[in-house]
Formats: sequence, structure tokens, C-alpha cells
Amino acid sequence: MKQGGAHTLKPQNAASLDDDDRNAVVQIIMELRARGITDRRLLSALERIPREAFVVENQRVGLFENRPTPIGYGQTMTQTLLIGLIVGTLNIADGDKVLEVGTGSGFQSAVLAKLGRRIYSMERYRTLARRAEGRLGTLGITNVSVMYADGLLGWKPQAPFQRIVLNGSVVKVPDVLMDQLDESGCLIAPIGKAEENQQLTLFSKFASGVHETPLANVKFAALISGKSLEH
Repeated sequence: MKQGGAHTLKPQNAASLDDDDRNAVVQIIMELRARGITDRRLLSALERIPREAFVVENQRVGLFENRPTPIGYGQTMTQTLLIGLIVGTLNIADGDKVLEVGTGSGFQSAVLAKLGRRIYSMERYRTLARRAEGRLGTLGITNVSVMYADGLLGWKPQAPFQRIVLNGSVVKVPDVLMDQLDESGCLIAPIGKAEENQQLTLFSKFASGVHETPLANVKFAALISGKSLEH
């Protein structure tokens, strides 16, 4: 099946991973399969995209453990297992346009790029946005657009989106994002206060309204409105 967008991917650099890391990647794929995530495109992306390319050298210790990885500015890269569960739940089709709120390192953007036709990713930290854009370019991924902007306002000129993913917690999904979601689209977000456990929730939009499906307890940093003044 033809994938959306023109892009290439370099596989994980085996020379840069030790045995523990390689085994961890295998375990992540096995765990996702056990949880019902069977999309071969997604599993292949998680296995082949070099996660280590999305962090600086001194942040690579424990990179494949089931915990977030610091990427600067108080932000983290979500653990691979959770990314697999979130993206797998969205059931992205080849022709979908996807809005990602919170680019971070760009790793999840790269994963999304293997599934959807076009990915629009928004990041409130200018430096993180530029770094992510550079990393994606190095990997030859050309169907991701990264914008330094307030992601909670969405990307109206490119709406509607078939899928939207929020990489941070909100107490309530902003109406402006729901308005930019396609009538038959899905949005996934951690719902709750930042200092508390949140409920990862799938919002499925229909002509008759929005259906909410709670998925799991998670803990994400809060999404903050506005562009950061920190570069």
C-alpha cells in the first residue's frame, strides 16, 4: 500500500545501540502487539526510526526505557510504548491530514509521517521547533510541516483534520480544536490538571456530537497557551 507523502527513512543505526537498547526496542514492539496494536506501518516506524537521533548525546542514557526523556525547556519526549498506544489508537489512514499539538523532539512527528498523508505540527518553543524540523529533514521526511506557534489555537488554514493529537494535558479540549476536527475525525488528549494524574481520552466526532472514550491513566506536562518567549 502506498504511503502518503514523499519521504524516506533510515533504519535504527545498530552501531549506535547497545544490546540492552536493541532488546528494549524488540520488547516495545512485542508489548504493543500484545495490547492489540497491529498496524504494520506503525510498528515498522517505531522499530526503524532512530529515536536516538531526536535527542542530544548526553540525553541518550535510558532512551528506550519506559519513561519520558528530557529534551530541554522542561519538555520531554514521550516513551516509545506510549507513543505507540496513542498513535495506534488513532487508526490513521494513508490519506489523513493530522494535526499534532506539541512537536517536542519531532520523534512522534516522524512516526505520524509514516501513517498519514500530511502532518501539521505546532510547537510553542522556537528552538524545539527548529531542531525538530532539522531532524526530520535529515531523515528525508518531507510530509511534515512544523510551525512555531500556539498549538492550542490550531492551524485553521489547513483544517479540517481527520486526526488531532495533543502531546500535553488540558483540562478541556479547546473548542477551536474541535471545530478544526473533521466531522468523522478523532482527537486524542490527556485530560486533567498537570499536577495530577490525567485520563488519556479519545474523542470521536460524529454529525450527532462527540463521543468520549477513556483509555488510560497518564501524566503529561500541561499544554500552555501562547508562544514561549524562550528561544
